[in-house]
Amino acid sequence: MQTMVRSELVDVEETLGKMGVPLKVLEEAVQAGYLAGISRTANDAPNAAGFYQWNDTLRSLRENMASQNWERNDAGNWPTTVHPDKLLAIAVSSGNADTGKETANPSTKALKGPKTARAVTINANQPWLPDFELEEEVAPEANLPTWLLLFYAAEKELRAELSLPVNIDSEGHVSAWRERVILPALPVDPVLTVPEPDFGPDVDIKIARKR
Repeated sequence: MQTMVRSELVDVEETLGKMGVPLKVLEEAVQAGYLAGISRTANDAPNAAGFYQWNDTLRSLRENMASQNWERNDAGNWPTTVHPDKLLAIAVSSGNADTGKETANPSTKALKGPKTARAVTINANQPWLPDFELEEEVAPEANLPTWLLLFYAAEKELRAELSLPVNIDSEGHVSAWRERVILPALPVDPVLTVPEPDFGPDVDIKIARKR
């Protein structure tokens, strides 16, 4: 399957516009996560930088999209942000060093659990093409296509993309994409670096009432 890659700014903004996602919102989310990650110290838990980078990216995305009536969905302990017309959902994930590179094939950094695997399976079986229009029939909420906002902090820039995953490899990383929307790289202060994060596995936590 050939991956549709969009990297020209005009094409990126047009594609995101069809999805109802402003480019500025994604950029602010990636920056918020980066700042949260570099704010950790040696006294934080070993995986704190990775967790806070992921968490604050998610929080910024949700807070900004709430004004456009996007909704939170934390079903199965897997946070997504859902289009007001239930046309698509967005999840947040760290990516590897290929994230945001037009000619590369990125993968998620952390291992993914069954909720992500189910979403990827749904994406792979969607009947619509990458050049979808939002006027098409609304998908059932349980079968929404789920896009990943991938982020990666390099030495001198933040790279990110909003991409549609369609496969998880044998090691548990999302590694194949139907469409990739590459965001413009954002410069960072090279003196401020994010510690190599330990994101840990993508765990689904089951909570039951104690008897």
